Amino acid sequence: MRVPRVKTAFLVGIIFLGSVIFASQARPKNVVISDVHGTDLLRFCSDHVDTSEAEFCDAFLLGIRDGVTLATELRGVKPILEVPLEVKQDQLKAVVVKYLNDHPEELHKPAGMLVILALSKAFSPQHQAGE
Repeated sequence: MRVPRVKTAFLVGIIFLGSVIFASQARPKNVVISDVHGTDLLRFCSDHVDTSEAEFCDAFLLGIRDGVTLATELRGVKPILEVPLEVKQDQLKAVVVKYLNDHPEELHKPAGMLVILALSKAFSPQHQAGE
């Protein structure tokens, strides 16, 4: 029963990202991109126990990370984030949870967008080059 939930959350992340990319070219106002907002994601990702919410968080983060990487490659554009291969899932989660806790004024925004902001701040190509 676990695997389908993880796959579903991963696919939700990929679909969200795809909709953001394609909608960004001609996006009408007041479009609902996702029903998952920062408040929800913070709750899901703050659960340290092996629950369906924690699994959703993990899969959502991986889906967004992989979706951004795939979209960057497919569109041939400059990457907005470059997560090193050695970064583990717990570190991704810690980065996103810290960002959400540090920016409570943004928790009403779509979770996928907040994940992209958090990861691009922590793993920007410029940041990687300066190390």
